[in-house]
Amino acid sequence: MAAPGARPGLVAGFVRKARERPDLVIPGVLAIVNGLWHRLKFRLLGKRVSIGRGLRVYGALRISGPGRVVIGDDCLILGKTLRPVSLITWDRAATITLGHSVGLNGTVVNCYERIEIGDLANLADAYVIDSSAHHLSADRRFLPTSTVPRAPVRIERNVWVSVGVIILKGVTIGQNSVVAASTLVRRDVPPDTIVAGNPLRELGRVPAKLDAGGG
Repeated sequence: MAAPGARPGLVAGFVRKARERPDLVIPGVLAIVNGLWHRLKFRLLGKRVSIGRGLRVYGALRISGPGRVVIGDDCLILGKTLRPVSLITWDRAATITLGHSVGLNGTVVNCYERIEIGDLANLADAYVIDSSAHHLSADRRFLPTSTVPRAPVRIERNVWVSVGVIILKGVTIGQNSVVAASTLVRRDVPPDTIVAGNPLRELGRVPAKLDAGGG
């Protein structure tokens, strides 16, 4: 018997989904093979990438830069040719960490220092950055990027980030929270909170369980 809180195994999950949607079996197998190929590719390229077991990659995954990328177990990557999932580091000391069972769909992560995405988090085609990228002064093109303000980003366990969201430096999004489409996140989001808009506003609390109305 599995220990309390243990994640279901990749094989068991795959068998269950195969019974529910047999049409997805072949794409699922190809995604597992693609995950193994990416593991081998990054190793051959000498990338500072650590990949857990069971990575599934549908489409394109791009990892670039001198920093370190850590991908947990059972992660799911959904990328497109023109919109790959992109994990980019800009400094050798920079680290991007994905927890276990994280899903990324067209997501772009630009990391100068540290970005953490917790277990079970699900991000659509969001843009996440832990730096201002440029100074605001008129001479910004002549200033070194190493002096641009940076602050770590933390997206906690089981957060859902919808399409078109931008998450800026220094932000923590608390566990279970939901960020609605096209939201600009410039400040912390409390746990179990639904937020939307620009400027960001709180819409309500995330229910602990699905109610009878399907909300």
